[in-house]
Amino acid sequence: MTTTKFSNPATTNNGTTSSSPDSLPYFPIWFQISASMITILITFGNGIIIYFIVTRRRLRKKTNFLVCSLAVSDLLVGMILTPSSLVCMHFECSYRLSKHFYDAFVSVSVCNLCCITFDRYLAVTRPLKYHTGIIQLPIKTMITISWIVPSTVSFMPVIWSYSNTNIENQSVNNKIFYTAQVLLFMICPCLLMLIAYVVMFTIVREKIQQIRGELQSAVITVCNISHANSTSTSSTREAKATLKVFGTVVVLFVACCGLSAFRTIVIQYKLMEVSNTVTNLSRLILVANSAMNPVIYAFWKNDINKEISKFFRCNSPVPMPSPATLTSGHEARTNQGPQVNAVSFLKENKRKTASNETKC
Repeated sequence: MTTTKFSNPATTNNGTTSSSPDSLPYFPIWFQISASMITILITFGNGIIIYFIVTRRRLRKKTNFLVCSLAVSDLLVGMILTPSSLVCMHFECSYRLSKHFYDAFVSVSVCNLCCITFDRYLAVTRPLKYHTGIIQLPIKTMITISWIVPSTVSFMPVIWSYSNTNIENQSVNNKIFYTAQVLLFMICPCLLMLIAYVVMFTIVREKIQQIRGELQSAVITVCNISHANSTSTSSTREAKATLKVFGTVVVLFVACCGLSAFRTIVIQYKLMEVSNTVTNLSRLILVANSAMNPVIYAFWKNDINKEISKFFRCNSPVPMPSPATLTSGHEARTNQGPQVNAVSFLKENKRKTASNETKC
């Protein structure tokens, strides 16, 4: 196996990257610092999401299993790909093999997003059948396919890259492969997901307008209005949360991978020279997407947000009362009649703390 070294990047005289698919990337200082910071965020954020979904029984739902699969692929990007690329600047390694792993994890993320979108699409467009169990999605099978198919496809160039195939045939094979990969794992899935969320947004907006119109035009008692309002709120809450959380994830992913897909097509067909700055920026934006997803889940996905808030609330130290507080409390109770000393006050505080720990 031939090896290449990252310390000698293949660049042209005008500071642009070579159009060869095996050209070596150039990592300036600003890229190394930014990539290192993003790697820490990816590892910490996705690690927390995976930990809570695996250890909390209340989070073991169909949609959260897909979220966990997406978090695993994002975690691998942060723990393996980015550090290995930086290490390869100083040690000999195969850039082509590293690129195949990178393409595999990105494609896995796309497939996981497609599965999440399909699951949420059914929940919004077929809510009765979805929640009553009439529609049963094979979540385990969907996750397995989301990992096996894109990983297998991403490593297909190994067949001709590490064989006796001549350079011209390798160039033709790479052009066909990367064009098909961009179409099948970037452009088409992203367009389908955006269309699906536009449809879901339209349905949710129509439901909200319909409910508001019925409540305003109905001439019924205040009790019935309150009951109808609570029923309508519960029926649209999940759909609104779906659009807010997963719609944002999909839009961010499309925005992050758009520049990378454009760069791939331009390089393969030699449409123009791509500068090192654009190349490194597209890589950095695509990697940053893996750091943004756990932030969205932690702040906007209600069940995960509640579990994280509950965890930190239960593990935060209970503030002990100051002597002034004990004295004032004792005096207040003395003036009211029953005598309560500081020891009983501390015992009561300890009992409440134990009760809170039991609830957590």
